[in-house]
Amino acid sequence: MIIGRRLRIALTLLALAPRLLASQASSCADPTIGSDRVGLIRIGMPLDSVRRRCRIVRDTTEMDEGESARVVYVAAAGDTLRMGVRDSAVSVIAVDRPAFSTRDSIRVGTPLARFLVGRHVTVLVGEGKVFLLSSDHCGNSFGLSAAAYAQVTHLTAATLARLPRSTVIDEILITGISTRFPYGPCA
Repeated sequence: MIIGRRLRIALTLLALAPRLLASQASSCADPTIGSDRVGLIRIGMPLDSVRRRCRIVRDTTEMDEGESARVVYVAAAGDTLRMGVRDSAVSVIAVDRPAFSTRDSIRVGTPLARFLVGRHVTVLVGEGKVFLLSSDHCGNSFGLSAAAYAQVTHLTAATLARLPRSTVIDEILITGISTRFPYGPCA
């Protein structure tokens, strides 16, 4: 009797699993990068809230800027996001896959030449790579492929166009923090 009851419960849960997973996946289906978010996942969001809405693929500790830091990988928009976690809340979102894009279609793999059209950028170097900041993308930093870092000693906003045509955006960091004075959340 108990075995039959457990079997019915297990079969019911098994039948419901696809619908439960689909509803969870659909809440994390938006691939749009904003100033402080990717889809519904935003900077400052408690990890428990992320966990209720999206599937956590991995929760681990990694080296980040020379320190051990908590990192969570989340299934979103048919792909995976890497999130830094501090004080049990999302502190940074790292996009390294082309599935996610800004409203103006900037994504991992976008050629540098296309990104530069009509933009005034600031060049920063950190974490062993070159990042670009653009005033029309508050809270976002656009990491360039290795070709840019090889030229870092001669690199300025004016010389970016001379990088090889193969230079692309290979990472987008979402921090939600303005890079313009006064520093603070993006408006």
